[in-house]
Amino acid sequence: MPTKLRNRRKVIIIHTGGTIGMVQGKDGVLRPLQNPEMLLHSLPELADIAELELRVPFNLDSSNVQPSHWLQLAGIVRAEQNNCDGFVILHGTDTIAYTAAALSFLLADVMQPIILTGAQRPLCMLRTDARTNLTDAIELATRDIPETAVLFNNTLWRGNRTQKISSNRYSAFHSPNYPPLGQLGLHVTLNREYMRRERQNFFPTPHFETKVLCLKLHPGFTATLFDILPPANFKAVLLQGFGAGNIPLHPRLLQWLEAHSKRGLTIAIASQSPRGCVDLSLYEGGRAAQACGAISCRDMTIETSLVKMMLLQGTRSDRAEIEQLFTTALAGELGEEQMS
Repeated sequence: MPTKLRNRRKVIIIHTGGTIGMVQGKDGVLRPLQNPEMLLHSLPELADIAELELRVPFNLDSSNVQPSHWLQLAGIVRAEQNNCDGFVILHGTDTIAYTAAALSFLLADVMQPIILTGAQRPLCMLRTDARTNLTDAIELATRDIPETAVLFNNTLWRGNRTQKISSNRYSAFHSPNYPPLGQLGLHVTLNREYMRRERQNFFPTPHFETKVLCLKLHPGFTATLFDILPPANFKAVLLQGFGAGNIPLHPRLLQWLEAHSKRGLTIAIASQSPRGCVDLSLYEGGRAAQACGAISCRDMTIETSLVKMMLLQGTRSDRAEIEQLFTTALAGELGEEQMS
């Protein structure tokens, strides 16, 4: 907790861009606001919740956010964690799940709430959801919530369990395999039994390896497609299989998996089904992939699986350690039980 004694809670708001702070030009295109400070000026009543301080490390459409930006955000939080009670990160909805996953690993030992939020409509528009999301996020950042979380449409989700599911509804996110951490209505209800208490920093010198390939299998997929992207250019491959992680029993595909697994490529099998858990022992295709050296993403989202693999490949050199940590919960990103 902060070392300085204050009469009021202090929240640092980190604006990174996204729809929440965009304006619509005459051509109808949404672009980042040139003066993000106007966000707080337009909502002076937010100062009634907490003392607020705004930081603007970058101002981007979130489709342009890169791993270097994740490290930048983590650096700000680490530098300021003793100077405030919580953080609100304003972020575009398109890649907020990736950023939330990255920060959950980078800041796993930070005890302050790190609440990411955004909006489907800019703050300057009528019927915007930005006002409610921003107000709720600041309120939650003053609470005892030791999580990196996503707040959207009155619901708080664990960040590394979150996925975007809609581009036109205010209920734009869900957490397919983990219950919400809280709901906001007339009252704030926090589900503390689902919050983390164990804290450990697994990545004191973090680096993200971007040579990780994510491929979605589909009927008609042939392993010759791998030849277009030579595997020598990659350190790991995430294959999105079917259901519980089943893959086609295509001889060329299995040969490819076995050959490149033997040469050191880490291969992980995810599922195209958001809910449930990958179980490579359940079907013949999954068992064949496992026999070729593939590992399971279990119940992790594909966003979190990708970010976690990039981080492990960037910080570990031993393949056995990478695979062991990938299938171990480091920040509450996976669990033993499936949630209905």
